[in-house]
Amino acid sequence: MKKLIIVFFVFFQITNAFSQKNEPLKERTMISLDDGSKFYGKILGEDYLNTRLLIVTGDTINIPSLYIKKQLDSKEVFLYKKGKYHFKSGWFTDISLGSNLGGNNITFNSDISYNKRINQSLDVGGGIGAHTNSLSLGDGSGWLWINVTSIPMY
Repeated sequence: MKKLIIVFFVFFQITNAFSQKNEPLKERTMISLDDGSKFYGKILGEDYLNTRLLIVTGDTINIPSLYIKKQLDSKEVFLYKKGKYHFKSGWFTDISLGSNLGGNNITFNSDISYNKRINQSLDVGGGIGAHTNSLSLGDGSGWLWINVTSIPMY
């Protein structure tokens, strides 16, 4: 049974994401305009010319539909301050690269994973990566370089 659990965690990485420390904004819509400004609020009405939005200060504004670049609703995405958002469901890919060039050690890391969003803080997926580590050691007669490369699946 222990081997089955280990195999599960080796091939299917479960990540509990804490990248957004703030709670998402509830029952809000984010409207981004062409000039880069963003408004948060509740849509009171919209037609092909204007969108009426009740913003968080209690004021009602009319935004011409011509200037709206993006409109996201909290039913579809987790909305955060400063225009950040995450989709509530669906598949996504994650790519990361890293390196360390310091002292007697050289390290390069890269990986790619394909993931499914389960809820606000839980993603499940699998991926593959490449890791190269080089270490130099002085052995009295010169320097000895040790190079280790691995391709893990997780």
